[in-house]
Parts: sequence; structure tokens; C-alpha cells
Amino acid sequence: MKPISNWRQGWKFWSVRLQVLGAALLAFSLQAPDYAIQALAVLPVDIRAGIAPELIQYIALGAVIAGVIARYIKQRKLDSARDRSANGL
Repeated sequence: MKPISNWRQGWKFWSVRLQVLGAALLAFSLQAPDYAIQALAVLPVDIRAGIAPELIQYIALGAVIAGVIARYIKQRKLDSARDRSANGL
């Protein structure tokens, strides 16, 4: 198994960013569910009424799924930077 050619730019990929966000939210909601509920408690009552405490887990799952989808979308800035470095510019 070999890494991709531009693996050092991995932190710039939207797929990586979204999946890290999803993993962080999921870890936060699993390790500190009380803090998640407290974070929701600061919202106004009318907004808080429509939000379930489990929403953080669904947002985390959505971020991971969006990260997988983002992996298949071309990021032009990264591609052009890779092409310039491959051509010695």
C-alpha cells in the first residue's frame, strides 16, 4: 500500500477536514454527553425545543458522509499546486 502523491497536503483536503470534524464531534458526544446537553442549554428556548441532544451524533455522521463524498470532488487549487510542483515550477 502506497500513500497518494500529495499526502503532505492532506490537511487541505475537504474530505479530511470533514471526517476529522465528524470524528471529533462523535468523540465529544460519546465521551462528554453532559457537556453536549449543556452546550444545547445555552440556546434560546424556542430553538432548543426543536433540537434533540442526539443531534450532535447525527451531525457527526453527516460530516463523515460528506467527507467521503468530498473525496470524489476535484479540488482545483490542490490539483494545480500538485501540477506546478511536478513540473518544477
